[in-house]
Amino acid sequence: MKIFKVTTVLYSLAALTVFAPFVFVIFLFLRLFDAVEWSWWIVTLPLWLVALLDLAAFGYAVIIAYAARSLLSIRPPRLIDDKKENAYDS
Repeated sequence: MKIFKVTTVLYSLAALTVFAPFVFVIFLFLRLFDAVEWSWWIVTLPLWLVALLDLAAFGYAVIIAYAARSLLSIRPPRLIDDKKENAYDS
């Protein structure tokens, strides 16, 4: 079930990344031909949203990679060999 959710999120991000420039071009033409009285921030908002989502996904991937690396580098404690320990006592 979790794999389906992650896959759905990744497909949604990919679709948004592909779809956002088209929305930006539509907003741009509407703004340039005075069809709407929007601020330029609203016109460029699709591009900003994609950039922020991509940065968030990259940050999440870095955190997961760091956590996985940290967990894989943990080694179980070594058992003390009684023979070697007793050899230094004599």
